[in-house]
Amino acid sequence: EDLQLVQPLERKLEQILCHECPKLEEHFELAQRKYNLEMRLEQVKTAMSSDNLMLMASFNERLSVLKLLAYVDENRTVMLKGRVACEINTCDSLILTELIFENR
Repeated sequence: EDLQLVQPLERKLEQILCHECPKLEEHFELAQRKYNLEMRLEQVKTAMSSDNLMLMASFNERLSVLKLLAYVDENRTVMLKGRVACEINTCDSLILTELIFENR
């Protein structure tokens, strides 16, 4: 869809002959729109890349474990246990946090 929008803009840009054109502002706006669409297309490509999709699956699995253990809530807000785990730097933070909250 975005590619279909870019091609007509490219054709219009090819018609620009000089900077003294009376439609310079309009041409500049077309060039800016083309640039923005190209950037958006790159962002979509990056978001849809296989590496990113694999990372997203891993992230969602880890997030579900953190929700199950009450480190984050359903809105992905860090809870007290999550804050404690973030402050622990000496060993496996999740295990130590569980021990603290279970009083063992």
